[in-house]
Amino acid sequence: MSLLIRCSCFAIGITLAGCSQAEDSPLVSVQGQVLFNGQPISKGSISFVPEDLANSFSGNVLNGQYTLGNRESGKGALPGKYRVAIMAWETSPTTTNQSSMSQQKEAIPRKFFDATTSGLEAIIPPEGGEFNFELTP
Repeated sequence: MSLLIRCSCFAIGITLAGCSQAEDSPLVSVQGQVLFNGQPISKGSISFVPEDLANSFSGNVLNGQYTLGNRESGKGALPGKYRVAIMAWETSPTTTNQSSMSQQKEAIPRKFFDATTSGLEAIIPPEGGEFNFELTP
């Protein structure tokens, strides 16, 4: 086997091993609390968006509590560095379906709705953890 073919096979093997390791990384438990002006957010959502914008993890916020997950993997998140976005609306007894979402009033400042403007970050360690966010105007 020529040196070029051996080097190519080695490079492909290393690349595949690296991809497989990232895909096989175990999800870790991530949960926490979200407060605005010291009060739990009654209803909303939270998203952890990685710097490379691949495979974000999100969860619903209910009475200030959340647990992360994603569509493909279920509950949990991969360890790493994330920017965080939080969305919350004031609930109304007359608002019962998704189409009326646009009529709801934001319960927190809009800057928190986008991970690039929220200023919120989290580094999830290999053992997972609890990440609490106390938002202010």
